[in-house]
Amino acid sequence: MLPYMVELFLTPYCYFVPMAQENKDIDRFDKEEFLKALGQHIKKIRQEKGMRAVDFAKRAYMERSHIARLEAGGTNPTATTLNLICKALEIELEELFKDFRS
Repeated sequence: MLPYMVELFLTPYCYFVPMAQENKDIDRFDKEEFLKALGQHIKKIRQEKGMRAVDFAKRAYMERSHIARLEAGGTNPTATTLNLICKALEIELEELFKDFRS
């Protein structure tokens, strides 16, 4: 029996490509759904606080168009962006994800 790394090296590349393609499509679909749900959740919190999108953008130090993309799920916010969003909404990061379901 060959060591695992040797077996892996000797395995034809074609065995890995279809699996990688399938996983890539699944990950992309899940990511899109997650980002849409996150954007809708952020919008819901903003609206519950009675904050207009333009005011929210100013408080988060972002352009209004970026907020629109974020709330539509069209952008993947970084940890820094999520922190700015929470500060603008006057909530803790934990609160952002407390009632969040994707």
